[in-house]
Amino acid sequence: MKKTQLLIFLIVIVMVVMCMGCSDGNKSAKETNDSPIETSSEEEGDIPVGESSLVGSWKNEINFQFTFNEDGTGTFNMNGMELPFDYEIDGDTLKVVTMGAENAPDFYKFKVEGDVFSFGELETFSSTGYTDEYNRIK
Repeated sequence: MKKTQLLIFLIVIVMVVMCMGCSDGNKSAKETNDSPIETSSEEEGDIPVGESSLVGSWKNEINFQFTFNEDGTGTFNMNGMELPFDYEIDGDTLKVVTMGAENAPDFYKFKVEGDVFSFGELETFSSTGYTDEYNRIK
């Protein structure tokens, strides 16, 4: 099941990269007025959700890496292929807009517990839960 979800995630990333070639690249997440579908409260024991809890670099078991900067920008590195993005946080909802992509932003439910960043697609979260897990790079 996890391999299937990872494969779907990789296919989505490849599709976004392909769409980047069709875009003029002038729109950023800060220019969109989209808002998250829903938010929920933090669970007890979690690090408070906010930009500061995500700032830094995170790597998963197959060496994919997210870097979240304090200014709301970031990069996703997949085996040397780097995708820039903008992000915003509202509660435990992460909004990500891939730079140059003409499609709508993606929304994820996420949490940070210690040095572990977990997330899952907001739209399917009730059935899938947290599907991806990354460890903080120190």
